[in-house]
Order: sequence, then C-alpha cells, then structure tokens
Amino acid sequence: MTQNVWGSQNPVQTGKGGTGLQTITLHGIMMGNGTGNVVPTGEMTNGQILIGKTNDFPTPGQLQPGAGIGISSGSGSITVSAWGGGLSWTLKGVGQALISNNAFIVNSGAAIVFPLPTLSSVGDMCALTLDGATSWQITQGASQQIRIGAAETTLGAGGSIASAAQGDTIYIVCSVANTRWNVVHYIGTLTVV
Repeated sequence: MTQNVWGSQNPVQTGKGGTGLQTITLHGIMMGNGTGNVVPTGEMTNGQILIGKTNDFPTPGQLQPGAGIGISSGSGSITVSAWGGGLSWTLKGVGQALISNNAFIVNSGAAIVFPLPTLSSVGDMCALTLDGATSWQITQGASQQIRIGAAETTLGAGGSIASAAQGDTIYIVCSVANTRWNVVHYIGTLTVV
C-alpha cells in the first residue's frame, strides 16, 4: 500500500531535501543511500526486525531459533525462550527405564534397576546419584552398550554399570541413537559388567 508524499505530486530530489519518491510504502522504514533516492522497506509483519546485509540495505526478517531455543512473535513483541537448561532431577525409590534428558536421585529402596532408554537420540543425557538406597544399576537391552573411558560393558542384555557406595554418581550421553551411551562423568567406584 502506498500514499502520496506530503505536499507534492512530483518527487523532490534528495539533494534539495526530498526523498526522490512520489509515493512511499505505508508503515515502511525509510533508508538513505548517499545522494540517491531514499528507499523504503515494505510494511513489516509481527516479529520482523531489520537485518543488516554487507554493502546493501538491511531487509525485514525474523530471528531464527537454534537448537534448544524458541522464538514467538506478537504485535510489537518478540519472545526468546530456552528449552531444557539442563537435566530435570527427580527423587526415585523404585526402578524404571531411564528417561532421556532426566536424572534421578536414588533415595530409598534396595538395589534399584534402571534400564537404558530403548529410544534415544545422539546427545540425549541421563544421570543417577545414590543418596539413601542400597544401590543403583543401569542395565542394557539387545545391542546396547555403555563405554566408560577405554572400557566397555558387555554388549547386549548381559552388560551393566552399578554403584558401589553412597554418593556414586554417573552422567551418560547417547553417542549412537538407541544403542550406545558414553559415560561423560562419574564419581565413586562403579561396577562395570
């Protein structure tokens, strides 16, 4: 949508204080170009901002979210939010399958068993820490394995890692979707089978 420049049907040259334009874009942003005509942007939509371009006029565009970031736009607003922000810790006194990007404080019960997730993506993390229960053990399904330094658990359902004392803590990250996990940090003495 355009409207006439105030006071004239003929454009006033930029050298004489004008824009060099006969009409301008409604709600557009005017940009100068040395002694050339002023150039308006198009009318921008919710959440757009001017984004610079080397040796050229900036153009309206939207911020693009990267991994773990969300962006939502409204009339005159842009909201940027982060997803995740670390592992979500929960007290646990009974066994269950580990949940990607979650962690358990194993605080009651006897030997608590936590199978690896059957579905996982590269970069997923899990953690356990022992604080009150007898022990925790991470078990594996078919074709699953855990690497701890140069050592590895037995491939498949026979392999596991277990705590030996209170305070034993493990952080693992998925390195091959659904099947392989690496220990990235641990505290204590772990039993590797």
